[in-house]
Amino acid sequence: MNEIRALRSHAPRPAGPSNFLPRLTLFIGMLMSGGMLLFPRPVLLGLLAMLCLWQGAPTKVLRPEFSRIWLVILAILIGAMIGGGAIASSENITRFANIIGGVLLLSLYIDQPRDKLAYDLVPILKWMAIQAILTPPLALLLPNFFVPIEVNDTTYQSLLLIFNYHVTLDLPGSIPRPDGFFWEPGVFQIYLNLLLYISLFVFKRPRLVALAIAGVVATQSTTGVIVCAVQLGYFALRKLQTAGLRERILVLVLAPVALVPVFLFAYANLNSKLTGDYRGSAWARQYDLITGIRIANEYPLTGIGFDYERYYIEAQRLGYNETQLGIGNITERSNSNSFASLFAYIGYPLGLVIVFGMLRQRFLRDKMLIAVMLTLSLISEALLLTPLFLAIVFSGLLVAPKVPADARRTALNRAAA
Repeated sequence: MNEIRALRSHAPRPAGPSNFLPRLTLFIGMLMSGGMLLFPRPVLLGLLAMLCLWQGAPTKVLRPEFSRIWLVILAILIGAMIGGGAIASSENITRFANIIGGVLLLSLYIDQPRDKLAYDLVPILKWMAIQAILTPPLALLLPNFFVPIEVNDTTYQSLLLIFNYHVTLDLPGSIPRPDGFFWEPGVFQIYLNLLLYISLFVFKRPRLVALAIAGVVATQSTTGVIVCAVQLGYFALRKLQTAGLRERILVLVLAPVALVPVFLFAYANLNSKLTGDYRGSAWARQYDLITGIRIANEYPLTGIGFDYERYYIEAQRLGYNETQLGIGNITERSNSNSFASLFAYIGYPLGLVIVFGMLRQRFLRDKMLIAVMLTLSLISEALLLTPLFLAIVFSGLLVAPKVPADARRTALNRAAA
């Protein structure tokens, strides 16, 4: 596949009108991948399909490179019918709509340089970081300008539908946590950490790095701060390996200055969720993990399908009854753990194929670091089967097309030059 990539241009396209439609399509895909339910999913999917069709992307999904992906989708469909019964249920339709959305997003970038996705994400994520940073002070200084919006039993406070937050625990002195366009800060931090990764390792822009870190900290997400610290630590280690003596000394001096406050913030936040006022969050994560794995162990080959009612029934029968969550908090509770819910829905064989695709993804460099980032983030957010993350997963399942020997040699010569 590296040889194939060498056949294509490695330089991002210059900014201009030609980038508007791909970025708009990408933004819609992000809204379908953790966005507030204020944005109707059928409408977003229709817009996504229309934009991809306009850009000619859907014609690419019939290429041989997608054969392995379509086999996986067919297997998921058969498994959903065997394990979950009626395929025409609204839950199954929603899930397969997300899957098709992931295929369409992948087709949009299939012929682009590897960094094109990162190039298109930066302008979107940069403004999201500013959105995250400004939301808390605006909420504190201008509370009367925020309007309550009820979405699926959750009351969001919104200013112009741009600066959004909701209160989970109304504690004295608590600072509002920004949701952005997403349903909670835990989702928002994933995208902000993605900005930090692109800023550190792809484009290497210090100002964007600072902006991304500030955005992550503003979400007050424990997972977000941990992922941020992992990235900074990995970056410091890489710098130590490649830098000269002076730069090494500078890294050794500056790294603790940058990392210690982050680790202290993460420790304080984690401690509050394990033993403090927010400990219910840890109980919920524990319940979801154990319950999801128990259901997966009961139906290891096919899972139970995507029907929420079936999941509720199985969760009541097999759920983690020793949890400290009240009965009101676990009745008809969906699973927030991407991996536990993945195995419960489609079984271990297909679930491991999806995880393999995530580990092998071809959109972003440093596959191991990306795998760690996604794993840490997705164990508390059920986003793995949403369009943007499925596009990343499916990129790792692409079949490499055959390249003529003379073209391969030319590509390698160009790469070496």
